[in-house]
Amino acid sequence: GIYPLWISPVEMLAAILAAVIHDFGHPGRNNHFMIETRHPIASQHNDQHVLENHSLRVCLGLMSEHDFTENMSKTDRSLLRTTVIAMVLSTDMA
Repeated sequence: GIYPLWISPVEMLAAILAAVIHDFGHPGRNNHFMIETRHPIASQHNDQHVLENHSLRVCLGLMSEHDFTENMSKTDRSLLRTTVIAMVLSTDMA
């Protein structure tokens, strides 16, 4: 097939989505700045992976409104979501 043996099509989709959304809505500051200035986004995410969680919240919300995964199995949908979340959170370099 066109996919390497070690990655499934769902994981490939997750990697593409994570790459696209990982900085969505990024205000041009870092997490430390957001926390130290008590920015509302930092409060919304309890000072944890602030910008990454913000991007995930907004994008996963949009994805649920425009659900392109409705024909996927529950298992694949769950794998997609958990993999995207893990990948985006791993971009926090702090």
